[in-house]
Amino acid sequence: MPALPRHRGRPRGSKNKPKAYAKVFISKKERDDLELAVKLQREDKIATNGAPFELSGKTEIDSLIANGTFKILHRADMDLRGIRIFNSRLVNEIKGKNEIPYEKSRLVIQGYNDAGKNKILTQAPTIQRASQRLLVSLIPTLIEMGMVVEIWDITQAYTQAKTKLERLIIVNLPIEMQDKYPPDSLLLVEGPLYGIPEAGVHWFGTYQAHHLNKLNMETSTYDPCLLISKLGDDEFGLVGMQTDDTLLIYTEKFSRGEQAVLQEASFKAKPKTRLSETKPLEFNDARITLQNGIVNLQQKGQAARIQPVGIEERAQKYIEQRARGAYLASICQPEAAYDLAVATQLQEKDRSDSDYEALNKRLIYTAKMITSRLDLPAMPVIICTDSFSLYECLGKLGTTKEKRLMIDIMALRQSYEKHEIHEIRWIHGDDNPADAFTKSSPNKALRDLVDSNKLTVRVEGFVERTGSD
Repeated sequence: MPALPRHRGRPRGSKNKPKAYAKVFISKKERDDLELAVKLQREDKIATNGAPFELSGKTEIDSLIANGTFKILHRADMDLRGIRIFNSRLVNEIKGKNEIPYEKSRLVIQGYNDAGKNKILTQAPTIQRASQRLLVSLIPTLIEMGMVVEIWDITQAYTQAKTKLERLIIVNLPIEMQDKYPPDSLLLVEGPLYGIPEAGVHWFGTYQAHHLNKLNMETSTYDPCLLISKLGDDEFGLVGMQTDDTLLIYTEKFSRGEQAVLQEASFKAKPKTRLSETKPLEFNDARITLQNGIVNLQQKGQAARIQPVGIEERAQKYIEQRARGAYLASICQPEAAYDLAVATQLQEKDRSDSDYEALNKRLIYTAKMITSRLDLPAMPVIICTDSFSLYECLGKLGTTKEKRLMIDIMALRQSYEKHEIHEIRWIHGDDNPADAFTKSSPNKALRDLVDSNKLTVRVEGFVERTGSD
């Protein structure tokens, strides 16, 4: 039909009313899930009344009202001058596709271009890659000591935060729900909700406080998402937090106590998944497997997208592929970190053909050697360094004038005094595999280690320790 002529001004009676949208733009995944929901309803595999996702959407709204996340108010009851009103939408998906399928809806605030976020903290901590590698590297030793490894996935994490928002957030009802509530209804959001920039901070505060106060844990000195128990050997636990996913390594006694505390806290979560020969775990975009007593850490999808940079659009491809390689290196291939860090420093105008060749060589290696393998035998922690001054500071209580190193040295010395570090050795510089991370022309120690899975280290000095040292 031809477009109707547009007249100036608002239609009569439309002032201060929410916009009526003809359609909602959804992703291909959502569209596919909608078609699947229709099919499953037709086959009686999903027994819900009404249109697809109608009941799940109403359940989502009602549950958020019940737990105090928001209130439904009338537009006329509020002074909205100078207040931005955000839109919202229900994101629908089919869960349990391989088991018992069901419909799931999640309310998301469309909070883009939110000027108010500039005045508040919005960046929640996430686990560092070094912490993730540390946890995985400890799995073989701790399994041999009788501990278990599990993943725990919190559902609807943000809405379970115990703190309230510090600013006023007003939201229109999602289109699907506008005919279920009185006209001109609005949402007064009081608790964290998906799409609100500071929601992650509120959830992190709740979840970290739960581990610190209820489970008697403490954070590491460098990562607030890496926690360790303070209860003793029989109630030992290590926890890595990544938003709503939790990697846990602990004794059975700690696990039982934690389960009781979790039930008391009433967190909604999926059942825990335990690492076994037949059950891998996925944590922070990485897959952890256990086969024949060996733990493997592998990134899930980016390795398949690694490609050498060709002639066409090579400036853009250089950036894309270098970023993918660096991401993989941060997860499970630290020996590639130095080359990719060097590639980062090169601007397009400064790159030569040899620079592209060097990146391609590293990318080909990364794609072929993406799996990081960790052997099972348990062994004491021994620090080896080719820095004599660092060796003196740690092993012989020396001092340093470099302020940036003081905190790290104090933490290492404390661990050494507690016998958490068994020994500190001063080694020959040509045998240090860390050379490849810090120098453009490193020794061949790391290459030999990768090629042969063996490393020969010449010890220049060490401190003889007694039981009381």
